[in-house]
Amino acid sequence: MDSKSRVILARNAKMSEYNGVRSVNLGAGCAVYLELLHPGPVPLATWYTSLASSFAFGSI
Repeated sequence: MDSKSRVILARNAKMSEYNGVRSVNLGAGCAVYLELLHPGPVPLATWYTSLASSFAFGSI
């Protein structure tokens, strides 16, 4: 993966969207883990990078 496709883990973060722009808010009590050595995120990152650039996620 290149530097723009890194997998990070944000715990107790809030994801929001306003006018089509998505953001992740990290407040008190949040934990961010970079450069995870756990193999768990690898399949997720591989799947995400294989999506077409026109793929759009829907609301759940």
